[in-house]
Amino acid sequence: MGTTIPFFRPTANGAVNAVIAAVRAAGETTIENFAPEPEIHNTVAFLQTIGAQVEWKDTHSLHVHGVDKGTGSGEINIIPDRRTRPALRSRVGPTPAFRPIGDPCFRCS
Repeated sequence: MGTTIPFFRPTANGAVNAVIAAVRAAGETTIENFAPEPEIHNTVAFLQTIGAQVEWKDTHSLHVHGVDKGTGSGEINIIPDRRTRPALRSRVGPTPAFRPIGDPCFRCS
């Protein structure tokens, strides 16, 4: 049996989990209203290389045909985390205590 998974607010991580679950579920599943993030495109591309039947309906929805098992090994492109660098900048920021290790006054503060 298939179903429709409508996200009330656009989501990325929830959509990745839903796609992975839908690939193994019996029947057809439609996933709607997810955020069109690179992680979702990357996950779908990987799942398709191992035999998943995933079709893009539009930029915010997918149609997934469940499969019993994959048909082969696949390759995935590891994409960089887009959230790490801005998060570190916001926590560390330009403070006098943050100096490179080679700075002669590293232990002076």
